[in-house]
Amino acid sequence: MIFGDKTTSLYFLEHRVIRKRFTDPRVHFALNCASRGCPRLPMRAFTAEHLDEQLDHEARKFVAEERNFNIDHSEQAVFLSSIFDWYEADFLKWYQRRFPGQPATLLNYVILYLPPHRAEELGRVAASYQVRFIPYDWRLNDQRGLA
Repeated sequence: MIFGDKTTSLYFLEHRVIRKRFTDPRVHFALNCASRGCPRLPMRAFTAEHLDEQLDHEARKFVAEERNFNIDHSEQAVFLSSIFDWYEADFLKWYQRRFPGQPATLLNYVILYLPPHRAEELGRVAASYQVRFIPYDWRLNDQRGLA
């Protein structure tokens, strides 16, 4: 693809431009690759004026979906989207900068975006439950597949 006067790719833009420039890991809840495992596209475009609020909204929306986060008490496991596995360093580095002296874990990050009752539930089991990652669904996210 041509971007400006240079040949580039969406992969390059995500990993060498967006993630390098914007170290806020909420960006992972805003990017979409058209697969079913991706975050859902918002109904409105992101704007500079409302970006922080919009990224918060997308993070909350993402972890609210069972396909991205769930607790299975029978298996004593917390299941997270593979996105948390692939970009774990992004989430943990941000958490360390934001909350120095607190343990930087994926579950501590997720708690920030859960509704209070789910955050409390996760807080009760986080130390004793195993973290597992949900296999990513690479199938095309199209209207036919949603029926």
